[in-house]
Amino acid sequence: MDYRNLRFDMHCHVVGKGNDLNTIYFNPDNPKLLFIRGLYFIIEKEYVLKGADKNHDGLIEADEYFDLIYNDFKNSKELDALVLLAMDAIYKDGKPDMDKTDMVVSNGYLSQVIDWLNNRLANDGLGDKKRFFMGASVNPNREDWETEMERIIFDKNVVLMKLIPSAQLIDLSVVNPRYYKKLADAGIPLVCHTGPEYSYDEGIYYHALDSYTYLKHPLSNGVTVVAAHCATPVFPIVDKNDTYDFLCCLIKHNLLNDNKLYGDISAFSLASRNPIIPRVVENFPAEWLVNGSDIPIPIGGVLEFPYLNKNINFLEYLKIVNTKNPFDRDVRIKRAFGFKESIFKNAGKILRFVN
Repeated sequence: MDYRNLRFDMHCHVVGKGNDLNTIYFNPDNPKLLFIRGLYFIIEKEYVLKGADKNHDGLIEADEYFDLIYNDFKNSKELDALVLLAMDAIYKDGKPDMDKTDMVVSNGYLSQVIDWLNNRLANDGLGDKKRFFMGASVNPNREDWETEMERIIFDKNVVLMKLIPSAQLIDLSVVNPRYYKKLADAGIPLVCHTGPEYSYDEGIYYHALDSYTYLKHPLSNGVTVVAAHCATPVFPIVDKNDTYDFLCCLIKHNLLNDNKLYGDISAFSLASRNPIIPRVVENFPAEWLVNGSDIPIPIGGVLEFPYLNKNINFLEYLKIVNTKNPFDRDVRIKRAFGFKESIFKNAGKILRFVN
């Protein structure tokens, strides 16, 4: 299989109940903000309605979530490859800070799941057509970050590193340069959240850490960087809009440097981003954009009215609304807004593949 020519979703999160830092940990009662608790409740209930709750306890376990993700990806007509993302804890003095950590998806656990999912694809006769990959997460504040980094570098499932600076309390400007050098030497790109983060208390309290301006630090150390969400606002009326400034940074860096800066279009199926999307389509060079969904953040469709853009008619709009597969609906919404087909394959050019 030629991984570099696959249609990718390189931004899919992992959720599920658990209380083990070595596998999966999720504490839905930890967030103090009612908005975030409400978001967790909505996501869980949506997955219950989709039939993910196999044991009918009203909760979504990790294995139930993976089963649903597997079937959605297996049946997707628009995707060939899916990157599932690990999530490291918050650390204080090098140790996990469980007073602030809401979620952990460990690298070792997720890698085992990726193996299981790919074996399942092979057993279903799709091993030569579709593949799962892994986005690792190593918080540079952990005392054993070098050991964990070496482990994921030799993990053949790992194609990228994913960080959410605000949610993991990471100041990219003070990260040990050796951290960046190891990523650069291994050819592993860093996918870093930029713009507002509304899924964690810390994302709101420490939003300044998610500024795209911090990306200059890994970039100056030779790391290829993907700015998740292109630094766009979630709610344009209330959030600061850094889209144009990030575009200027993107163009300036890529014209002057060999290692590239990219933006991903994950969570662009949120209706609240409708006013921003046409500007991204018109102004951002397609060769510097990659695709992601941000699942389990709900995929829109209904509120993306065809009258908001000139690329689809009403019947095409209805087809999108009636697309049940969330991965396919996400791609079709983006296609309707005018994103080029090449964007869905661009990830294959920058991810780290190990045979």
